[in-house]
Amino acid sequence: MANGYVEIEYPKSHMMKIMGLDMIIFLIGLLLAASPFAARAFPGDIDTTSHVGLGALIATLAIFRVLVAYGSIWIDIVLIAFGLITLSMPRIMHMMWEPKYNTAHLIMGAIIIVLSLGSMFLTLPIIKKK
Repeated sequence: MANGYVEIEYPKSHMMKIMGLDMIIFLIGLLLAASPFAARAFPGDIDTTSHVGLGALIATLAIFRVLVAYGSIWIDIVLIAFGLITLSMPRIMHMMWEPKYNTAHLIMGAIIIVLSLGSMFLTLPIIKKK
């Protein structure tokens, strides 16, 4: 204990599980941010702006969780919310008629939610021990 703070050491297996799950979420965030450029959308298009913004937020939170945030679940809660937004993108962008767009967002959003829930449920027992 230094300066009144208790340093908590997390098990390496716990950190590796969390890192794996959140690294996949990070890659999905990058994919979401790059998708408008792969589809050749205009740089000033609202589709480009919304996807790059949402993808960057997801990727930033996920990489933060990978690098340092092992003992908290607040990032997982925010990532679940971003997963719900990703699921809703076809409705938000009025693109439900496009099967590839719709399916891709439903899959990415569902993966983000499932992996974030997994990461949260792996973290809860560690938090309760302390």
